[in-house]
Amino acid sequence: MKIRHAFLLLSVLLLLTAAAPRTETPAPQPMSDWAFAGCFSPTRSLPCYDVYTHNGTYWMCKECGTTKSPSENRCRQLSSYQLSNGAWCS
Repeated sequence: MKIRHAFLLLSVLLLLTAAAPRTETPAPQPMSDWAFAGCFSPTRSLPCYDVYTHNGTYWMCKECGTTKSPSENRCRQLSSYQLSNGAWCS
C-alpha cells in the first residue's frame, strides 16, 4: 500500500513539473543612443553627410540619406571648429 501511494505521489509531481509552462523572456536589447541630427557639409558645399549625436558629440557618417547603422567604427567625430565653419544642408 505504501509503495502504491509513493508511486502515485511521484507520478503527480512529475506531471505537475512537466506541465509547468516554460517561458523564456528574451534578453533586453540596448537602445541605440545614436540620434540623427541632420545633413551637414563641413566645407559649406556638396556633398552633405548624415550627422548623428552620440554621447554628447556630433559624428559625421556617409552621404546624406545613406547611413544605415551608425557606429564609432563607421563614422568620424566632428570637431567644434568643423561644426562652426560647415553648413547644415536642407
